[in-house]
Amino acid sequence: MKRALNIVQWLVFLGLVAVVIWLMFRPSPPLDYKPEVWSNWDGFMTISYAGVTRDENTIYPSSRTLLSHMESLQAAGYHTIATEDALAFLEGRSPLPDKALLILFEGGRKETFIRAHPALRKLGMRATLCVPTVPLTSWDESCLKKGDIRKVCALPQWGVASMGGSAVELQETADGRKDHFLSTRKWLSREKRLENNDEFRARVEEDYRSSAADLAKLNGGPVPAYVYPYADDGRRAGCEPLMGAVNFNSVTAHYRMAFVTASNPFNPPGRNPYTLTRLRINGDWSAAQVLTALKRAEPLTDGLVDIGASDRWNRLGGARVVGYELKLDDEDAAWIRGSDLWTDARISVSVRRAPGAIAVCFARMLSPADCLRLSMDDKLIRLQESRNGVPVTIKTAPTPTGQVVRLDWKIKGLRSWLIVNDVPAFGPVPLEVPRASGVIGFESRGGSVALAELKVRPMHRRGIVVDSWTKLPLDIREGTTDYMLPFPVAGQAVSPQQCLDCIQAVSEGADVWPLLAAETNGVASATQMEAMMAQLNRQDLRPFIKGFVVAPSQADWIDPLRAQGFKIMHRVKAGESMLLAVTNQMDHVWLDMTGTNAMQAAGAFLRRHPPSQLVVQDESVIRRIPRVDQVVVWSEQGKNP
Repeated sequence: MKRALNIVQWLVFLGLVAVVIWLMFRPSPPLDYKPEVWSNWDGFMTISYAGVTRDENTIYPSSRTLLSHMESLQAAGYHTIATEDALAFLEGRSPLPDKALLILFEGGRKETFIRAHPALRKLGMRATLCVPTVPLTSWDESCLKKGDIRKVCALPQWGVASMGGSAVELQETADGRKDHFLSTRKWLSREKRLENNDEFRARVEEDYRSSAADLAKLNGGPVPAYVYPYADDGRRAGCEPLMGAVNFNSVTAHYRMAFVTASNPFNPPGRNPYTLTRLRINGDWSAAQVLTALKRAEPLTDGLVDIGASDRWNRLGGARVVGYELKLDDEDAAWIRGSDLWTDARISVSVRRAPGAIAVCFARMLSPADCLRLSMDDKLIRLQESRNGVPVTIKTAPTPTGQVVRLDWKIKGLRSWLIVNDVPAFGPVPLEVPRASGVIGFESRGGSVALAELKVRPMHRRGIVVDSWTKLPLDIREGTTDYMLPFPVAGQAVSPQQCLDCIQAVSEGADVWPLLAAETNGVASATQMEAMMAQLNRQDLRPFIKGFVVAPSQADWIDPLRAQGFKIMHRVKAGESMLLAVTNQMDHVWLDMTGTNAMQAAGAFLRRHPPSQLVVQDESVIRRIPRVDQVVVWSEQGKNP
């Protein structure tokens, strides 16, 4: 009997060993990762977890909660990507999957990896472990070590990003407080002083350099992404300009992308790769809350009429929606969710300020240091744009008397207009900073501000082919962003009327794209190009021309025009072909065709290039592919054929 019991015990033990071995070495489910079929150019979401632990709290989710998040995200159609995929997208080299999602786990804690890996492995998902490198060699057993990172990098579910060397640590300040490593001068206790500029610069630069070098050795190659601890890149309120400059110069020297803010998950196409955003997920959020947060951040295409519901806004401080007003106290801010892709826009709002308060409206905002601003105090309304992170005032108007002021602000291309209380205040005002997309938001400084009767509408790009800009009705010109005019054969002068048309179009915020004459074929000789440039310079037209529209038969003109600093738009008609695969990443392609031909050509283009570089005439294509530019050939009767 005893012998039989021993045999049973051994069988149970061997069975348990077999189960453990099976669990350890069973085949992983295939990754949900098929770059060959990706065609999404709309952007990607980024979410971030501070870690994962056994018992859920407000900061860290439990293993069970994390699994529920991952299962719900997968069921909702999200597809996970790596930081390398996000970078290729931002640089225009490759599209992403539909509903692309980058998942970050911050802090480099061993428990985080142990508890997150089973969920990723089970579902075939990917994530990025964000690692500070100094703890890799510390005695702290709660942190991953160098050998662990090598193993993580070898797993198909994982990639790594940097959080600096000691950048996650807090350091002592002159008054005994603890503050952020990257944005605070260190208190040198032996010398009883704060570090000077050179010492601050050397300390921060070395932290970036050493972390990049350490992770490159462990990863088997450079790690592209940096994740700022505490979402602090040295440009927060109260920081010296030196700190922002040192951090920016250091991160760009050693990394190719960086995540700064932690309150917005959406990163649109064209965003500066060093000002990326992520959304920190609270540990006690349900899966439904995670999905709702991502849904709210999706691009908004139709604009916003009135203040709307409070969930239409990302709010900081005590910003709140009360009835039909958005109310901001001192240093409160709010921006419109989903406005990340907006470049040109019209913003109308009624503003009520407390005495001494400054109301600020932001447009094209990537960060407070990278945006357009319209600020209003007791005396002046100021139009400002950021240049190298510094707001520069480019136009002012007096603030009218009265408790409520109505502002109508329009931004189109490199021009801006303002109407105050139904009276034109200024415009068109030239802007110097190149066009970029970014969110629209509001801020209060020095007191309370209330906003009401809000109407915000993005202006979608539309080009019109017409021989004279002034032939277009004013309402059509107002909504036209690209003026495409016939250009004479090389060597012939542009007419005085065309010169005036180009200047007028640019003054109204449109880009000018001459169409090379059909006779301009064959090899573009140096003599012909010199003659064309001399002609443009002689008539003072060159600064007003963004680029040229060329046909496949004019391909020999492309490189000479690029060499002169002009953009290229390829005009392709049905029956013509071009090597879309070798089209310059900054070029545009105009599909001068309709129906099935247009859809097939658009599909081929979008497998390699974003829709923002595609120009079509067929409205059915525009309806089916968001963010495609439209071109219209204007007839003498003012009708679109």
